[in-house]
Amino acid sequence: MTIKILAALGDFYHNESMCRQALDSAVRQLDGHIKVEYIHEKDLIQELQGNPDAVILFKGNKLNPTDPQTLVWMGDEEASIISKYVENGGSWFAWHSGLASYEVNTYINMLKGYFEYHPEMSQVKYSADSQNDVTDPNLEYEIIDEHYFIDCDVEGTNIFLRSESKDGKSAAGWAHHYGEGRVLCLTPAHTEEALLHPKTIQLVSDSIKWCLSE
Repeated sequence: MTIKILAALGDFYHNESMCRQALDSAVRQLDGHIKVEYIHEKDLIQELQGNPDAVILFKGNKLNPTDPQTLVWMGDEEASIISKYVENGGSWFAWHSGLASYEVNTYINMLKGYFEYHPEMSQVKYSADSQNDVTDPNLEYEIIDEHYFIDCDVEGTNIFLRSESKDGKSAAGWAHHYGEGRVLCLTPAHTEEALLHPKTIQLVSDSIKWCLSE
């Protein structure tokens, strides 16, 4: 049976082809026949009607973040439709900028966390929780990255990855059930080099596997 994943990747700050390269590398590590369909964010709500097995979002909400009048692609109506898709058994993987510039509404309530800010890029250490059920509990590595600082409902989710840099510590990966579906959030990574690091690829691959688990 073919597993269908929708992926909306890339934005003003993140090159789509770079994100695709990382995702394609992660999917190749998985067993089974997985089809990733790359779509534009404007088509996402329509495509949800086909009940894909999972959706991966690596895209900020602001379409023109440097303009005084910023436009967003996800409003309250879109957030509600996405929430219902997951509630009814879908899986949602919010990756890096998929956590950024979204209003605190149904979407953020579903994610149970969102991007607050990041300092200038620096050395960031990522460490897996020793008792998590998403990735290798011994996983630990360092990359030059944007250190995402996250507002996270730690009581309402399960943190499987933490980040640490000279600027402090934060949650970097968390996952939980939402209705009949699953939600997973992951903060690394920003640059091509960091995205294609073998450990980042492993994290993405393991995250997809968790999203597709029964």
